[in-house]
Amino acid sequence: MVASLRSVHCLIVIASCVLLLHACSTPAPTNIQNPIIAKQKKTPFLQIDSGGHSSKIRDIIFSKDGRTLVSASDDKVIRVWDLQQRRTVRTIRGQIGVGNGGKIYAMALSADNHWLAVGGWMAEGYGVNDEAVANIRLYDFASGTLVALLKGHRKSVVSLAFSPNGRWLVSGAADSNAILWDVKTQTLHQRLSVHPDDINVIYAVAFTPDSQRVVTGGLNHSLNLWRVADGYLIQTINMFNKELIANSLIRHRNQILDVVVAPNNRIIAGSLDHSIRFWDGDTGRSLGILVDDVGKEITSLGVSTDGAFLLAAVGLQESETHLYRLSDGKRLEHYREHDNIVLATALSPNSRWAAAAGGSDNSIHIWPIPQDKRHYRLGGVGNTIWAVGFDPDSGSIFWGKTLDKKNINHRGPLEFQLHLPNSDAPLRTSSLGSPQRLNQEEVQQNTTNNNFIRARSHNQDWRLTHQQGGYYNHNAILNIERQNETVAQIIRDATTGYDHRAYTFTRDSQSIISGGSNGALTLYDRNGNNPRSFIGHTSDVWSVAVSADGRFLVSGSADHTVRLWNVETQELLMTLFHGRANTEDAQEWVTWTPQGYYSASVNGDSMIGWQINRGLDHAADYVTAAQLKKHFYRPDIIADALRLGSAKLAVVRAQDTSYTLADLLKKPPPRFVNIRPPHPFYK
Repeated sequence: MVASLRSVHCLIVIASCVLLLHACSTPAPTNIQNPIIAKQKKTPFLQIDSGGHSSKIRDIIFSKDGRTLVSASDDKVIRVWDLQQRRTVRTIRGQIGVGNGGKIYAMALSADNHWLAVGGWMAEGYGVNDEAVANIRLYDFASGTLVALLKGHRKSVVSLAFSPNGRWLVSGAADSNAILWDVKTQTLHQRLSVHPDDINVIYAVAFTPDSQRVVTGGLNHSLNLWRVADGYLIQTINMFNKELIANSLIRHRNQILDVVVAPNNRIIAGSLDHSIRFWDGDTGRSLGILVDDVGKEITSLGVSTDGAFLLAAVGLQESETHLYRLSDGKRLEHYREHDNIVLATALSPNSRWAAAAGGSDNSIHIWPIPQDKRHYRLGGVGNTIWAVGFDPDSGSIFWGKTLDKKNINHRGPLEFQLHLPNSDAPLRTSSLGSPQRLNQEEVQQNTTNNNFIRARSHNQDWRLTHQQGGYYNHNAILNIERQNETVAQIIRDATTGYDHRAYTFTRDSQSIISGGSNGALTLYDRNGNNPRSFIGHTSDVWSVAVSADGRFLVSGSADHTVRLWNVETQELLMTLFHGRANTEDAQEWVTWTPQGYYSASVNGDSMIGWQINRGLDHAADYVTAAQLKKHFYRPDIIADALRLGSAKLAVVRAQDTSYTLADLLKKPPPRFVNIRPPHPFYK
């Protein structure tokens, strides 16, 4: 059951990058202020900070001394982890916006730990200001200060690497280009493009040890070896059988997602036939096969600084991490602790520790070489929400964090509940309660009791079914059927969420709600037209349900949140984050409205806060809800939002709301410096 879910879930790593190809390539005039960018600068953004990442981790890097690890994620945050304390000791932030704005797809740390480069979807404004979207942020790593924006790409940057000598930075993007940057002058040195008019995404970049050549690879199934000095193309390395590439059913497996260069100047990459191959870093000449058949696709590679080991994350469906000896290709270790796709791997500078990031909890695992029973998890307390539902009698919402897929709309049991306030009670008479864990008997009862409301794909003569389609053969097609005949179809693409992950009729069966990838959650009429979006989720939506009276929609996502919406207006009423805990009854939680008013457990308000944008060319600030408790701790407003069906109206009718989120912009939050003790792993 788990594997069947992964087969869809894991392909988003590739598909999410191809979304970038659909951005308009014409930038806004540079002398006109982009209104979306201007609004971002004036709007604090509420974010979850549960101690770890809440979305896909794209890159991980050990520091030069091996005492810290740096990670970058789709959740728009860079985390610096102390490996002794096994926790985040600081974050590095840049401007973010709603939706994709601010998502980090690539990161690189210079060998001397001076520079940190970050790329991705660096600004909101889909097709409005592509040059801003494609900016590369160059930070002083020690201070977290944003020093420069490197401007040259026209679509999102998805790969980055510094040269070993620190002189150069190479970037790969969805605009079919790689660019060499002079780090000292922070200027464009060479633009690397074989066929600039071709559709390509440069997923993989790496330098040779002497910093004289650079290799790039991506969507077009080949590697290119370039001379750094003048951008001369030395060699094109064809990776795959052209007949296989022509088969559209395997297109999602063609891309080169990572490439590394070993200290002995050997280029290493994975291929379509699941093998790992060598090429000469001077000429691009083939040097043979390291591993003939890994058994799965290669999603990430890491090579040790001494050239002894190669770490490979493999599998789009069932991810594993393999450690190989480079001298003879022997597999030394086989790590299987992640429960989902792994996109990032790294080896420590002394080659004593391996690290891999991924899984449905978006965590980083670190284990010793040679592997023993120890492994360490770096992550937060969040979990993917696989199941949601309503109690038709009490109106309580339910959710579950355990994956046990029965069908597309039944991915696991309902394990927790939250009683919603009585809609007939006067305003401000009672506040929202606390989430409650159900006992095992109650969980089993909820699983088998059809009276609990989950997604409804059938209603009398009407039925919803899905089928595979689209470029990556996801469940992109939702069929609307009446008396077993298809009367309409809803087809998702790269701009609308790729696939249908969960779907339901509304209570009157006149409308359809579908959750998709990358936070897509959409209401359609019964003919599949007039789409209206529920804006809030930041990652894949796995579960939906509509209340018995048809007023509310509840949704669960890979962003670790449960959200409650007004079906008619699509207004977000409340978001719930419910953390994991070490004991059965001690769980931290926090709920909040879009305006920032919240209710929480004793320490729950330390898990959310507001990022304050300071402009595209400045690092952002962050302040926790706990620091502003006297202004925003308002359980009464949350309860009234649910009674009224509008958080906006609840705030208007509330008292003592003169302090607003805009006031956060007037005074920056305090900054803190973390002092780290020596790391015991490296004594």
